[in-house]
Amino acid sequence: MRKLISLFCFLLLSNVIFAQNIISLNVDILYDSVSSLDGRYFAVKSNGKWGVVKDNKLILPCEYDYIDALGDDVISFVNGDRVGFADVNGKILFPETYPAVVESDSEEKTQFNLYDKGSCIVSDNGRLKLIDKNNKSLLGDSVTIVSRVGDAVVIKQNGLYGMVNSKGVLTVPPTYLSLETLVPGKLYSYQVHGDYGMPGFGLLDGNGELRTSPIYDDFRTFKTAESIFVKAYDSMGKQALFSSDGEIVMQSLYQIAEPSKFKGLYNIGENLKKGVIGADYVVRVLPKYDDVRIVEKQDTFYIASLGLESFVLKGKNKTIFKTDGLILDIIPLNQDSIAFVVEQDLSYGLCTQDGKWLIEPIYDEVIGFVGGNLCVRKANKWGAVDLNGNVVVDFKYEKAKVSSNGKIVAFYDYKKGSKLLNEESQIIDFPSSDNLLVYGDYVEYKVGKKKERLYSDGRKIPAMFLAIGTESGGVLCAKTNKGWSYFDSKTFSALTEKTFDAAACFVNGIAFAAKDGKILVLGSDYSVKQSLEMPNGVNLSLAVSALTIFRSAGKKSCSVVNNKTNKTGVISIE
Repeated sequence: MRKLISLFCFLLLSNVIFAQNIISLNVDILYDSVSSLDGRYFAVKSNGKWGVVKDNKLILPCEYDYIDALGDDVISFVNGDRVGFADVNGKILFPETYPAVVESDSEEKTQFNLYDKGSCIVSDNGRLKLIDKNNKSLLGDSVTIVSRVGDAVVIKQNGLYGMVNSKGVLTVPPTYLSLETLVPGKLYSYQVHGDYGMPGFGLLDGNGELRTSPIYDDFRTFKTAESIFVKAYDSMGKQALFSSDGEIVMQSLYQIAEPSKFKGLYNIGENLKKGVIGADYVVRVLPKYDDVRIVEKQDTFYIASLGLESFVLKGKNKTIFKTDGLILDIIPLNQDSIAFVVEQDLSYGLCTQDGKWLIEPIYDEVIGFVGGNLCVRKANKWGAVDLNGNVVVDFKYEKAKVSSNGKIVAFYDYKKGSKLLNEESQIIDFPSSDNLLVYGDYVEYKVGKKKERLYSDGRKIPAMFLAIGTESGGVLCAKTNKGWSYFDSKTFSALTEKTFDAAACFVNGIAFAAKDGKILVLGSDYSVKQSLEMPNGVNLSLAVSALTIFRSAGKKSCSVVNNKTNKTGVISIE
C-alpha cells in the first residue's frame, strides 16, 4: 500500500512539474536585435528603432533611439540626447526630459537614469537631482549629490558629507570631512578630525550605521575571486581586514594581512617576510619566509622558501621537510606517506619526506603524477617513470596532457601514435593524433573527420555512433544512422528507442531535443512533455545546445536566430 501511495505521489509531482511550460517563445523571431533588460523584459530593435517586449507582447513600440535600462518597474528610453521614463505597462511617466549622458566630477560609482527603490538620479542643468516617479525632486537646492548606489545616496552640504536614503530621508547627518565608497551600496569610509588634529577614518554601511570608530589611517578594498574585503591601516603600520558588510575578519596584528584562496586562512607579513595565520588567530606559519604557498592534498600543507632553502610545514608551524631545492608540489603516495616534486639545478625529481630520491632529479618538466607514475619531459620528449625510476612510457612523444582531476594523462604524437595512462597504471594505445582533448576519465580525438572517444578503462565508442555529444549522469547522447538518441555511458546500450534530429544531456530532470522542426522537452522517461515549433531557418541543434547550457547555468532565457531571415527572438526557460 505504501509503495502505491509513493508511486502516486511521484506521478502527481511529475505532473505538477510539467503542468507549466518549461520553455516558451518570449520574443518572436522577428527582430533585428534583442537585448535582455532583466530576463523578463527585452529591448528589441526593428527598422532602426527600439522598443520593449515581455511575454511576446510589445510593451513599448519600436520608436526610440535606444532603451537605456529597466529598474524598479520603470523603463528608461532615449531619443536624441534626452532620456524619458515609462512604466512596465507602457504608460509614459514623463517624456524625454533629462540628458541621456550625465557628466559628473565624482569618480564614485553612481546609478544614473535608473530607478531604484522609488527614485532616480538625473542631471538637470549640470546638477544631479534625486527624483521620484512623478518627476518630483526629493532634495533641496542646498544639497549636492556625490554618488548613489541602491538605498545609499552620499551627499555634500556646507562642505561636509553625509547620506540620505532613496526617499531623500537623512540617514547620516552631513558632519564628515569625507565619505568615500569602498563597497558600492554596502560600505563607506568616513573621515573626521582625530587626536591632535590628525584625520581619523572609520566605516559605516549603506544604511548609515557605524561599523567602526574613526581609529584608522586609511582603507582600501581588496578583491579575491570569491569575495571583497576591506583592508584597514592603523597608525602603527598594521593592517586589519573587514568583510564587505563591515564585520571584522582579522585584527591589526601584522604589517600585511590578506585573504588567501583557502577559507579561514590569511596571508600575513612582517618586515618583508611572509607567513600564514588562521581565522582563530593561531599562526600556521611564522612570518619569516620569503614566500609561502598553501597546498591542500590529504591535509593542509604550507610550502615556504627562505633564500635557497625550501620547507614544507604542517599544523602549527611544524616543519616536516626541508631541502636546498625548490618544492613544486606535494604528492600523496598513500594514506600515510607523501613525496615532494623538487627542482634542483633546473632539473626535477621526486623526493621522500626523509630526503631519499624516489626519482632522481634529471627531468626538465613535470606535468603530473598518475597511477604511481611521474609524467615528465626529458629534453623535448614526454614520457613517464615509476617510483623506482623505471620508464613506463617511452620518451618519444611531442606532447602530453593531463586531465583536470589528475586521473589520466595522454601522450601523443602525430607520427608515433598515442598512449593513455590511467590511475591503475595501465597504458592504453590509441591512434596517432596531433590534437586531442583530455577530460576527467576519457580523451577525445579525431580519426579523419569522425570524433572518437577512449575511456580510462579502455572502452571505446562503438562504431555505430556516427557522432557523440554530451554525457551526464551516466547518460550519453550519440548519433546513429537513425538519428540522435540516449545511451548508457558504460555499456552503450540504448536507453530509449526514440530518435531525434538533435539531443542534449539531462539537466535537473529534463533534456532538450529536437525533431521535425520542433524543440522538445523530454522527461526522465524520454517522453515528450512539451514541444515548441520553430520557424524554418532556425538551427535546432544550436538551439538545443544553447538551451541546455543556459538552463544548467541557471539562466532564464536564450536567444535564437533565424538564419534565413537573420531575425532574432528569445526563448524563456523556467
